[in-house]
Amino acid sequence: MNLGNHTFSHTVSDDLTAEQFERGIVAGENLVRRRARQSGQHPALFSFPGKSHWDTKEKHDAIAAFLKQRGYRVAVCTIDNEDYAF
Repeated sequence: MNLGNHTFSHTVSDDLTAEQFERGIVAGENLVRRRARQSGQHPALFSFPGKSHWDTKEKHDAIAAFLKQRGYRVAVCTIDNEDYAF
């Protein structure tokens, strides 16, 4: 089973600064880590709430670097709710 992070508060990244969004990633990670420890995993996947990734290139670059630094890969997401198909 792969465990992933989806942020703590499910806020769309376009509504926050990069730093605020990163705090949400860490807060979500803290919750997921508890479950991950039970199965010997680290949350390695990240899915953006609302399928929104960023509203500026600067925010894109900052959040992408932050996710990479923390060991995440961005999970593929479909336009509808069938992302389980992957």
